[in-house]
Amino acid sequence: MSEELNVLAGNDDGMMARVRVCPHELSRRMAKILDDYGHKVSETRGEVVKRRIAAAVAELTEISLHNLGTS
Repeated sequence: MSEELNVLAGNDDGMMARVRVCPHELSRRMAKILDDYGHKVSETRGEVVKRRIAAAVAELTEISLHNLGTS
């Protein structure tokens, strides 16, 4: 299993966000989508491919929020 990619960000008020994804699984899913459409696609079908890849990113990505600040 490949290592997960973690991206962290925060603000001055103590709000933190973490995005986590497995690059290997995302790459595998993207390759499958590209294989489904072959090597030549029209501009319209290209937009469909992009939407399917975006959906795969959303499906495979875990996003969490944490509030570290005090009120």
